[in-house]
Amino acid sequence: MRLARAFARSLRSSPWGISDLTGANLPGVRLVRADLTGADLTRANLGGAHLAGVVWSERTRWPTAAWEERMPTASELLPDGRLRSARGAPRAAP
Repeated sequence: MRLARAFARSLRSSPWGISDLTGANLPGVRLVRADLTGADLTRANLGGAHLAGVVWSERTRWPTAAWEERMPTASELLPDGRLRSARGAPRAAP
């Protein structure tokens, strides 16, 4: 779990965001305010992950179709066209 916390901190502080998290095992990780713009989260395990404030784009690929459907409704549109998940964003895989 210590490694997952360090990883989440690096996502929040990285000016480049993250691009490939395909199949990543991230249950319960705090991705609060992480930049997932254009990230590929296909088959990633986000069960219980904290996603409040995550910035993402239409190019971001979520783990499942349920995530793809749910994230837009749990997010707000930013002036630059990206989206930010709101408070109460999904914490567990739908």
